[in-house]
Amino acid sequence: MTLTEPLADPLVRATRKKIAEKEVEIARRESALGAKRAELAKAVELVEQQFTTRLETERERIAAEEATKAHFCRRQILKVSHRKLLTYSGSSKNATAN
Repeated sequence: MTLTEPLADPLVRATRKKIAEKEVEIARRESALGAKRAELAKAVELVEQQFTTRLETERERIAAEEATKAHFCRRQILKVSHRKLLTYSGSSKNATAN
């Protein structure tokens, strides 16, 4: 054994200890990041579910509104057609009576 080995041994041990501590710290941080990723994934899934539910609700609401508008338009068209028919029917009776 040379003179440098006894001098270097405490330095090597201290360096290995620091490396081991850093590895433990890195593992702890990676674990925390993994937990945060899982939490974030759950939050994203929840937001997506809420968005899908809201979108479906809005689609149903809009479809109901459009159906009501279409029903109203059909009734109006029928009323106008009925009036025209009555007007035409009355005109042709008057023309036949003359």
